[in-house]
Amino acid sequence: MLAKFIGIPYSFRKMNCWHFVVLVRKEFNIKTKMFKTRTLEDAFKVITAQMQLINHGLSLVDTPQNFDVVIVEKKKNNRRVFHCGVYYDGGVLHCDNVFKSSRYEPLSEFKKGYEGVTFWR
Repeated sequence: MLAKFIGIPYSFRKMNCWHFVVLVRKEFNIKTKMFKTRTLEDAFKVITAQMQLINHGLSLVDTPQNFDVVIVEKKKNNRRVFHCGVYYDGGVLHCDNVFKSSRYEPLSEFKKGYEGVTFWR
């Protein structure tokens, strides 16, 4: 089931980590809003603001379930850096600029190097 989502090339404009989240969740009939911004940092400002609106997106949860959105963040050079993926069976499907493609890895590996992790349903 996960194989079709592994190895999709990363592209900020065409397939960044949020595009990938939308793609995966759509495959399982879970509507997720697409946001178009100029930078990934701006995208996460919009995404987190929208997710917190009542009845307008996702809700913060303590414990993830399959297909929840996982967002990690850290500070780098006085700015916040974000990354996201889709939780599935103890791991995270995500499309990463570092690896230049999508992959699946355990949650513990996905969040390494980040200071915060949140789950959204």
